[in-house]
Amino acid sequence: MDDRIIADITNFIFVADENGLEIKTAMIVCKAFHARRCLMLYQMAFPEVSFRVCPVICYNITKDNWYQSTEGFNRVFGELARCGNQFVDDIRRYLSL
Repeated sequence: MDDRIIADITNFIFVADENGLEIKTAMIVCKAFHARRCLMLYQMAFPEVSFRVCPVICYNITKDNWYQSTEGFNRVFGELARCGNQFVDDIRRYLSL
């Protein structure tokens, strides 16, 4: 798992625990091309929380133009590859394989 995501999830747990918060809904603000993987990770870590995603457009890569540049294509497919690689063990556990 990406070290930055582990740090984010750890911070999320710390803030909730330190303040005695029962979090029911949370907003994820992240790079647009990273939003799916980020949401999946948080949903797995906190299944009882409802998440809203606020994708931020950066590097001028949007859902409408990502495939029109090498950089956009590489970033989106890089995320797709990380989704496939990162969730293999989790999906196996879920399917009891």
